[in-house]
Amino acid sequence: MIRVAGRTYVVDWGHLLVATLIVGACIWYLADARSVSTNVENLLLVQPATILAVVLYLLILPQCVRQVADAPGEAGALEPKAASPIADHLRIAAMAAAFGFFTFSLEPLGFDVSTWIFVTVGLFICGERRPWILAIFPPAFTAAMVLGYQQLLPHPIHTLIL
Repeated sequence: MIRVAGRTYVVDWGHLLVATLIVGACIWYLADARSVSTNVENLLLVQPATILAVVLYLLILPQCVRQVADAPGEAGALEPKAASPIADHLRIAAMAAAFGFFTFSLEPLGFDVSTWIFVTVGLFICGERRPWILAIFPPAFTAAMVLGYQQLLPHPIHTLIL
């Protein structure tokens, strides 16, 4: 806990550390890629991905610090509900299994179908239950992803539908 100007803040050090490691690795990878060549083909995916990682890091950073309610009437008002650790571990395991399915299904099902299934299952695991979101977002995301990769990459991607 940190006290600043009469207010108490809690820092989520684990989240902050993981986010910092990810953005640090992205910046390091970009620096390494730029040291080899500044050719557009070399930086086509690396530089925009690093810029996106830095922007997302800057958006995540303030969320790693939460104000704790000091007054007795406000107790728990600013604190998020604590989820069950077992439920969190099961959700993580389910996402890992879904990603494993995704990687192993790329060849038999194709990039498009595998991505669509993974995004749909991932949204469901993370708590999305609105059918219209589950029906619209995964195919739209999959189409954008597959068509974008087909434009960017010089070799063909195995797809079933697109």
